[in-house]
Amino acid sequence: MKLHLKYFLFFVVLVILLSCVSIIYTKITIQIKYDLIIENATFLYETTPPNIIDTTKFDKKFTSPNCSTFDIVGPFLSMHEYHSYYFTHKEFTEKYSLLHLKNTYVLSQCIFYSKNTFYIPRRACQNEFHPKFPLSVKVKNITGITISICHAWSSKYAHMIFDVLPPLTLLPESVLTTSTFLVNESFPFVFDLLGCFQIQHSQICEIGKETFFYCESIITLNPHPFYQIHGTLLTQLRDHFVKLFELDKTSAFRFVVFNRQKTRMIRNFGEMYYEILIRFPQFPWEMRKPLIGFKVSALFYNEIKFLLGPHGADFANTLFMQKNSIVCEMQADLFVSCYFYFSNFLGFHHVVMRIPHMGIQLLSQNLAPIPIIIEMIEKGLSYL
Repeated sequence: MKLHLKYFLFFVVLVILLSCVSIIYTKITIQIKYDLIIENATFLYETTPPNIIDTTKFDKKFTSPNCSTFDIVGPFLSMHEYHSYYFTHKEFTEKYSLLHLKNTYVLSQCIFYSKNTFYIPRRACQNEFHPKFPLSVKVKNITGITISICHAWSSKYAHMIFDVLPPLTLLPESVLTTSTFLVNESFPFVFDLLGCFQIQHSQICEIGKETFFYCESIITLNPHPFYQIHGTLLTQLRDHFVKLFELDKTSAFRFVVFNRQKTRMIRNFGEMYYEILIRFPQFPWEMRKPLIGFKVSALFYNEIKFLLGPHGADFANTLFMQKNSIVCEMQADLFVSCYFYFSNFLGFHHVVMRIPHMGIQLLSQNLAPIPIIIEMIEKGLSYL
């Protein structure tokens, strides 16, 4: 009896071990089956994959408001005076397309891969992919529609505002609420912003650096959105938020001055702000306090009549300011003109000065030239 029991226990243990081996082997087989090994590949830049099944072209005329103006104050800006042309030129023809692709791989930064070729639509913003061959990657399948308009920095707040969200105004609600949305990084505000278009948390998929998504159906924008700010899409985006958050119900009244934290922080901000209070006591100046939540930011900026601060993502919130408002921007070492388009297309008075040594530093040494700041404010206030 004891001998039979030993044989029975041995048989049970053997069956369990064989089952485990079978499961492990099955997993390995499945993993190998779905892995993609690329021995070598071709790279094509500024182009899209050949798997296009449909193209929706937009050829739209846009006229910016007559009230928008552009002024330069102080030195270090002579080479950038040509930006004033965009404010005197009020009519634009904007061309862009929605592309519908099928059966295509998408990887980090929304780079496409098909038939041993990597397609990089916008090299300037999709330049952080440097594979070493042979390249072995995990593959995940996505059925249904995938929205692919991200890039290396598209999950940064400002790029979400002017690169990612405007194209969404072209898509019907039925597509937005049922598609998979690819992002490079999933910060809390990414979910907050996409939620404004009824894109749920479960629809948002972060692209890993070692994962390719094999997508049944893809929607993307051409040219790929990166600092390509279209007046038609920007105004449609603002109209969306005006309706969503019930903006523009009251006239703007706030006169707001702000500083950046850490990078590009103005070291003598306190002295500068004190001088503003002394020189212009007739205006209700205030320092911007930390704002929690996208809707709170939208409502606050909708009340701003005059905004002054160092260049950065805060200026993306000028999207919510009202026509004829004043934007005073301190440009840094790298001159970036994206918010000039906001001002021209939305009808703001944009005044700019430059601190040429103001870079991204762990310990800020940036000193604002207060006389030039005062001159910039005087110019801005002249539009009241």
